[in-house]
Amino acid sequence: LLSQLGMMAPSVRTMHLLGLRPVRVLSESPHDKPDRLEVGLTLGTSVFLWIHLIKQHNEDVSEYKRRNGLE
Repeated sequence: LLSQLGMMAPSVRTMHLLGLRPVRVLSESPHDKPDRLEVGLTLGTSVFLWIHLIKQHNEDVSEYKRRNGLE
């Protein structure tokens, strides 16, 4: 088994260095069945961060205006 792995590793490494992917990887497309939980968590996190960023920006602008007598 180790000799087989030793013989397989250089070919995979060579393919990687050449920018090629093994055929077994090409047949498994991650886009066939998207992970809905992962997509939901990613989008939810992005929305939360944008809302928090905009809210913080508005608070900072209000504080700036208050301190400089612009309101």
